[in-house]
Amino acid sequence: MLLGAGMSKLGSRSSACWRDLSCTSTHYFTQPMPTPAAWVFHKLPASVHKVEVALTFFEQAALDYTVDASNYVSDRTSQASSRLSNQ
Repeated sequence: MLLGAGMSKLGSRSSACWRDLSCTSTHYFTQPMPTPAAWVFHKLPASVHKVEVALTFFEQAALDYTVDASNYVSDRTSQASSRLSNQ
């Protein structure tokens, strides 16, 4: 599910702030119900926001591939072992 969110941030129609890793610099201040902590996070240095966006890409795009791949390998392994036990 997160893979689609990650890919939409990397697509040709995505906002430029995703490509320059600056989207979280405005996110905390503009979210629908900002909390008092949002003001603090909004004031963090640009370098911190770049790391946040990079971690978001990792979580929503790269990490999903590893989870999907491990599920695929696990399914194939269990299918192979059940075939061997049936013989």
